[in-house]
Amino acid sequence: MPVAESIVESVVAETSKRMQDPRYTELAVGSFVQTQVEIARFLSARSGRIGGAQGVLEVAFHAELLCECLRRSHGRTLPEVDLRTLDRASKGDPVATFSLREPALASYVASNVETESLRGELCRIGLAVLLALE
Repeated sequence: MPVAESIVESVVAETSKRMQDPRYTELAVGSFVQTQVEIARFLSARSGRIGGAQGVLEVAFHAELLCECLRRSHGRTLPEVDLRTLDRASKGDPVATFSLREPALASYVASNVETESLRGELCRIGLAVLLALE
């Protein structure tokens, strides 16, 4: 079942409040990197294609927000995505597949991430997390 728009709105509102703390972004990125080690390694390897360190940080921040939405929607801790699952998520058109499976999350990505390459990586990550949940 896709994440409800109300969950996305709630997480975005809470995130906006938390961003008043200048350390929040760092904490969110750190949380994502610690819980999704293989995805973090994958992003680091692709840094040259997604805008260097700044692109990696941006993707990791938004990926943590997507993960929080998925945690709330599924009511549990998310599994760590392995490279095989990330590879499965890369098949075909990850953006289209993610948009079909998670319209509210895909809408968040489209509305909040300006760079096409970063949107693609976020959809791939979101799809990989969904596959890991199956």
